[in-house]
Amino acid sequence: MPIPATTLVPFPAQDRSKVCFLDTETTGLDYATDEVIQLAIVLLDGTVAYEGYFKPTNKTEWPEAQRVNHISPDMVAEAPFLVDEKGCIEDILAGCDVISGWNVKYDIEMLRAGGIVFPEGVRFCDLMPAFCDAWRKEHPEYPLDRSRERLVRATQWLGIRHNAHDAFGDTEVLVPIWKWVVDRANGE
Repeated sequence: MPIPATTLVPFPAQDRSKVCFLDTETTGLDYATDEVIQLAIVLLDGTVAYEGYFKPTNKTEWPEAQRVNHISPDMVAEAPFLVDEKGCIEDILAGCDVISGWNVKYDIEMLRAGGIVFPEGVRFCDLMPAFCDAWRKEHPEYPLDRSRERLVRATQWLGIRHNAHDAFGDTEVLVPIWKWVVDRANGE
């Protein structure tokens, strides 16, 4: 079954919607064969709405991804399957008007491939290009690729402590980055 296309909306700086941030860690980069093995969802106020690991249904090892995310098969051997948490995850997402993340389209498509259904009418906003645009206005000397900029560089530039390549670590830093971008967009 083909995965529906994800439409990203422009950064809603003036919007007071219910925003949540999500990030995944996976067994690889292929929507058809790889699986989500960690998910974190954090609300705009910093509340951790979800944080968990998942046992993959088809993969038994993922050495290349493990070198990056440090999640071993042993770490998820007793974890639930993503489908077991589907209702809980979908309930959380149903409370969000805007779902954001860093390169969030990848995470959305991986979750869809794993069976997660996103609420009708929810908007998706990728924080990566919004950050790059705001940063470039203040620092034109830094050439940024708004489609490939690394989250770790953004956190370094803003002086935010970051536990990279961990779904919760990557998600919790998105709240202050979002607020930084909103402040710039609102002229503060």
